[in-house]
Formats: sequence, C-alpha cells, structure tokens
Amino acid sequence: MEADCNEVDKRFIIGFGAQGDRFLINQTASNGILYALTSSGFVGLFFFLFFTLKIFFIALKNFFLAKFFENNKIFINFLIIIILMRSVLESSYAVFGIDLIILMTNLNYLSKTIK
Repeated sequence: MEADCNEVDKRFIIGFGAQGDRFLINQTASNGILYALTSSGFVGLFFFLFFTLKIFFIALKNFFLAKFFENNKIFINFLIIIILMRSVLESSYAVFGIDLIILMTNLNYLSKTIK
C-alpha cells in the first residue's frame, strides 16, 4: 500500500501522461490548468502557466498599443486573449488542436507584423 502512495506522489511531479485526467479522476478535466496538472504534473503545469501568462501579457500589451486604424491587430490580440481566458474555464488549447492552431497562427502573424 505504501508503494502505491509513493508512486502517486512521484506522478504529481511528472504527471500521469496523455489523458491522465481520466486515470486520476475518472472523467475529463474541466479546465486547462487541471488537465496540465494531471497529465504532466507540476513540471508541465509550470510551463503551461508560463506560456499562458507570457502570451497573455504580450497580447494585452499589443492590444492597448495598437493604433485605432489597425483593426486587424486589435481583433487578433482580442482573439488571443479570449482563447487564453477560455483555458481557465475549459480545456481549450490544452487538449483541442483547433484552438492551438488558431492561437499559434495568430501569434505567428503578430510576430511578423510587430516591429
């Protein structure tokens, strides 16, 4: 019995792997943070939060610095912020590929247009 508890404690550091939420709580995770914690442990959660917060602050800064006539940049930054905020309530880009594709496409476009 003690070996099982130690194994679970070690797993919280590195996670339970892909779809680890189903292994741990017998259902899908309700948000990206919980999914990152169960699938990749505290190590993955750190990187997930780092990526999310870094992109969020970049998009927020660009949103407020965009000129009024640059409506496409305002829209793209707003879309990025919505996708990142959605990750708090749903799994969003942590699980579903289309959200990650939209997020990375918009980030790529902004990185080429920002001087």
